[in-house]
Amino acid sequence: MLTKKSAQEALLLSPESSSLYVQSSYDSTASVEDDSFVELRLTASCGGVLGRVKVFEDASFSFSPHEDPTFKPDLLYQCCCGGQSIDLQVPGQDVVGATVEGERGFKLWFCRSPSKHQSKPVRKLECSQVFQTGSAAEAKRCQVTLQQSASWGRQSRPRRVTVIINPKSGQGRSKAMFHSPDIQSIFKAAGLSLTVWETDRPGHASEMVKQLDLAACDVLVTVGGDGTVHEALQGLLGRPDWQEAAKLPFAMLPTGSGNALAANTGMWDVVTAAYAICKGRIRSIDIVSVLQPPSTRFYAFLSLNFGLVSNLDIGTENLRWMGNLRFTLGAIQQILQGKTHQAHIAVLPLAQADTVLQHAAVDDSAGGEVEGSGLRGHHPEGPPLPLLDAFLSQTSSSAWPAQLPDGWENVDGAALQLCAACNLPWLDTSFLLAPDAEMDSGCLDLIYTGLAGKLEGLQMMTKVETGSHMGMSLVHCKKVCALVLQPISTGTWLVLDGETIPYERVYAEVHKSLCQVIVA
Repeated sequence: MLTKKSAQEALLLSPESSSLYVQSSYDSTASVEDDSFVELRLTASCGGVLGRVKVFEDASFSFSPHEDPTFKPDLLYQCCCGGQSIDLQVPGQDVVGATVEGERGFKLWFCRSPSKHQSKPVRKLECSQVFQTGSAAEAKRCQVTLQQSASWGRQSRPRRVTVIINPKSGQGRSKAMFHSPDIQSIFKAAGLSLTVWETDRPGHASEMVKQLDLAACDVLVTVGGDGTVHEALQGLLGRPDWQEAAKLPFAMLPTGSGNALAANTGMWDVVTAAYAICKGRIRSIDIVSVLQPPSTRFYAFLSLNFGLVSNLDIGTENLRWMGNLRFTLGAIQQILQGKTHQAHIAVLPLAQADTVLQHAAVDDSAGGEVEGSGLRGHHPEGPPLPLLDAFLSQTSSSAWPAQLPDGWENVDGAALQLCAACNLPWLDTSFLLAPDAEMDSGCLDLIYTGLAGKLEGLQMMTKVETGSHMGMSLVHCKKVCALVLQPISTGTWLVLDGETIPYERVYAEVHKSLCQVIVA
């Protein structure tokens, strides 16, 4: 006959072993003994009841979840199954959900935490053996309970995820990677409600997002690279209801060439990204308005590039089949060529932003007339642009101003090799150009250099993977919340989030914490 003690030993659980254990004190409702099984109650160390386990004479067991679907202990799932003891220790934060197996069984699915020694941590998908319950209904209840606590944010319904796949992105493997067994197993175990769309032309992602029913979507996921995210962002903030649309969290399943958004949110591979999407942890991200008067407005999440970074990106479009390696080859080529580029650049340092805004507020309250063209009439929709409005109220939109408004500074652009205004630290998964940038700082890190010698330039490109290039005297950085750039020389491109824009004057202003992204 089984006893409580032998049942505990069979489960390999004890109050001292972890945050989940078989309760050591029992009452008549918590523990039942007969000749065939012992029923034990599982609790978390915080005192909440996870559920009950029936331990049978052959050391097999069945699990019944707690009745309260909102209960979410921070626990270790520890189990043994069948005649052979199996010590399955899974932190609760690693669990994504469960699948029903057979008539009355279920599997627990989880993504193992990465090693602390990984510089670019990734998770590994695993699952348990089949746990048998007393009935099909009980197996289903186990599944739903685990899904609710692991991936539904304690809601009574699954998260509704709209997925936009760009089949042309990167090496053309987006569709296959999304439908791979690992990714589909994660989303199935989590019980997410997926609506899947596929683009078939440039700009299609933007069109889709403009038509998206916000009331029927909890998360927007793009399967592709940074260009696909950029397109989706144009649709999100180009809507009449952009203020509501900006609250919709978005994420990338990284299948493109650069995958900068994924790198900056800790999603170093598709399994880690799928896990993060299930968990739904959100962080605010700054968005940058980039304008080319009279009527063009873009939204950027990553960077505005001019010079070397633009050339190594756009100049290697024919090498997309190489994946991320094309950026490395492009960088080496640019350093060896030793080209510089000219531009007029004016910036508003972060430290001066409040003063400029205060002066602009005083002018508005006084009803003063603006001298320049301003931006309000050209861009009535979308986030306001107080800093650029103030700049253009004191300058002309045609000629470069001989004197900048108060608070603004000129940057020497007579001979620039590299110039990048970065909203995020990583420009791709191996290019940590702006290591001090933060996604919700309210400013851009303007990184720029003059002409580097070949050896010095190659050293910089070697160091940029770790961000240690910032210690070189060649590299300069300014934290700015608005800028104006007028390209002068030819031989390069203006590149926004990896996409080319017209080669003419641009105005940029940061909107602090405007949108929400999923982070790992």
